[in-house]
Amino acid sequence: TTVLFSASDVLSLSTRVPLAVSDLSKYFHSIGLSLNISKTQCMLFSNRYSIPFILQHEQQEICSVNSVSFLGLTIDRRLDWLHHIEVLASKTSQFCYALRVISGSVGIDAAMSAYYAFIYSRFKYGIIFWGNSTGVEGILRIQKKCLRSIFGLSQQESCREIFVEHKVLTVVSMYILEAVVFVLENWNLFGHRRLEHEYDTRHRLQLVSDKYNFSYLQINIDYSLIKIFNSLPENFT
Repeated sequence: TTVLFSASDVLSLSTRVPLAVSDLSKYFHSIGLSLNISKTQCMLFSNRYSIPFILQHEQQEICSVNSVSFLGLTIDRRLDWLHHIEVLASKTSQFCYALRVISGSVGIDAAMSAYYAFIYSRFKYGIIFWGNSTGVEGILRIQKKCLRSIFGLSQQESCREIFVEHKVLTVVSMYILEAVVFVLENWNLFGHRRLEHEYDTRHRLQLVSDKYNFSYLQINIDYSLIKIFNSLPENFT
C-alpha cells in the first residue's frame, strides 16, 4: 500500500501524515490486518538535499529512506533517477563477460539473443521515466561494453557500425522510441493538448506543455514526452 501526500512545507506534512497513518492503522485493524512498522518506509520528495522529517506511529519511528524499490524501479527522493541507474548498471555490467563466453562458444546469434533477454529487457523497463536522466551515459557505456564483448572488439574500437549494421538501438534511441510509442498509445492523455488553429504555422499541430523555468523541473515525464513528440517531423503521424 502506497500513500502520497503533498504540501507547500514540511510542517504541514508533519501534521497531516501522522494522522493519516493512524487512520490507516485503524482501517487495517478493522479488516483483520495490522500495520507492520518494521516494514513501513517513508520518503520525503524534495529538490533540496537535506530536510529533516521524522514520522512516528505508536511511539515507534517509521524508517525514513532516500530511495526505495517500487515495482522494479528505484525511486529516489530527488527524482533524478541516479539511484535507479546505479542499481541497473550493477545488475547488467556483470553480464558482459558472460556474453563474451556465449559468443565465443555458441556464436554471435546466441549471444545477441542473450543480450536482448538479459540486457535490453532491463534497459527498456520503465525507460520513459529515467531515460532523460543525466546518468544515462553510464548505461550507454555498459551497452557498448556488452556489444564489444559479443563481437570481440577492444575497448578502443568504436562499436557505432555494430549498432547500425545489426539494428541495435542505443539506450538513448530506446528512450525516444518508447516515449513516442507511449504518447501514441495513450493519446487520450495528450490529444486534448494539441495546438490546432487555422493558420499554417510550423507549430500548428504540436502538443502544448506546461512551462518550467528550472532545469530540474524539466525532467518531468509529461514535459519530456511532449518535447520529444514535438521534435518529430510533421508527416510522422
